[in-house]
Amino acid sequence: MDDRVRGFERAAGHGGVEAQARLLWERVRRGELERERLRLAAHVGDPAARMALAADAPPLPADLRACVRGLEAWGMDALVRAALAAAGRVLHLVPEPAVGWSRGAVEAIAAWLACPCDPHRVELQRLASAPPPFAVNAPAAVLAAVNMAESTSRTAFARHAVAAAEGALDAEARVDDPAGEVALALRDGLVPWALGARDPAARFAAPVAPALWNPPPAPPPLPRLLERTWQGDFSLDRIDGVRWLVLEQEGKRYRVAPFTPRAGERARAFACSLDARVVAWARGTPDGDRVEVRRFADGVFQEWSLAGLGEVVDVAVSPRSQRVAWVATTEGAPDAVWHLDLRTASVDPARLEVEHEVVRSMHFASDAAIGFVTDIEAWTACPREERKGALLERLGVRLAPVP
Repeated sequence: MDDRVRGFERAAGHGGVEAQARLLWERVRRGELERERLRLAAHVGDPAARMALAADAPPLPADLRACVRGLEAWGMDALVRAALAAAGRVLHLVPEPAVGWSRGAVEAIAAWLACPCDPHRVELQRLASAPPPFAVNAPAAVLAAVNMAESTSRTAFARHAVAAAEGALDAEARVDDPAGEVALALRDGLVPWALGARDPAARFAAPVAPALWNPPPAPPPLPRLLERTWQGDFSLDRIDGVRWLVLEQEGKRYRVAPFTPRAGERARAFACSLDARVVAWARGTPDGDRVEVRRFADGVFQEWSLAGLGEVVDVAVSPRSQRVAWVATTEGAPDAVWHLDLRTASVDPARLEVEHEVVRSMHFASDAAIGFVTDIEAWTACPREERKGALLERLGVRLAPVP
């Protein structure tokens, strides 16, 4: 392994999607990763794989069923793993009388994936011939995955497993976007295997952990109105079955980015550019805050996921989609202001030195300067339409030149 690859691995370890994409493409170039496996990861929506392939990335499927149909190009293994991933997402909804059967079923599927020999196939046939007396929702997803071993129409059974999992989550009514949750389960179940990192199906190998049947943490409630700024009102809307971050500006509505909250996350701050091509938001997670930046330009989708380096209190995006900045607080330390320059080839966050100890709100007065609002009460009292004007300086804003 040369210094170039080590550098890519170190950068990818920090969580940046662009660095991960560079590493993936380097692995393809060196023959360590098949291009078709990279295409599989891109098909199910892995941001790094899509960025690595750029214009050669396969079109994103319109919905879950289209995603499963597309998996047929990668064969039986991909389809069975998709069905198992969907079933695994709803194991906590399996009724108590069917828990024993479902435990044996996922263990048998994992064993058959590892070794599709006759004894393992016979065990799947036995389970399929004696399903539990529950034909809907969670057990149906598991049964569909079991039936795939002997079926010549594996795509139909995979679609059935995905639809049953989505129906189970919809009936449970604990998550905002059942289809999005199942899509994430498919991505989690296929991407590490496709890219050669690990085999997610191994978690179902015997003896499978009983904790997989425990309910996951309840997702946090999400307010409809997320933020109001001079740029417009941000809200979450369900459009065509997908949860979107929407910018409402001057009577027009723009789809900014798909948004699927995960259990344990808290929404902290959102912002996007005036042309709605760049969106950034901060999420509070159990392992520390993160800032996610997405850019849509010239048909290319790019995404970065960056450590918040503290508790993120505000995010700002420049009007022309060139820069992103955020404020992070750490107990007992001055607030940190971070800057991301999207015009550079290598996008890395840089910390900006500021004079003020407390920074609670941000604003891009132009593409060449960042405003740090240190008097939040004055900012709140200022009429929204005046916030981007000369009054900023009278509200305690320091303009810091961007290097």
